[in-house]
Amino acid sequence: MYVRDLQPGNTYTVDLVFISHPNQTTLVSSTRPTTFSTLPEEDPSARDTEGGGEDYYCPAMVAVAIIAAIACAAFLGILVILLRKKQKSEKSKH
Repeated sequence: MYVRDLQPGNTYTVDLVFISHPNQTTLVSSTRPTTFSTLPEEDPSARDTEGGGEDYYCPAMVAVAIIAAIACAAFLGILVILLRKKQKSEKSKH
């Protein structure tokens, strides 16, 4: 079931209908009309004052990038140290 073209801030009532054959329509007797309301249209200026949106994630993403850069630098440093130790041990064997 799809409900399309609804307007924000309105109330709608839906009647459920069961169609068993293309030429026969039977109203479902056990259900009552369902009423629902759509949310009011969001004010774009209100979104900016809430502190949400893309700007909210920016400091967290910068922190993650810094931590990832430090982890990569540490990994490369350890790798260089291990490779130098391996080269020294190979030279001492010959």
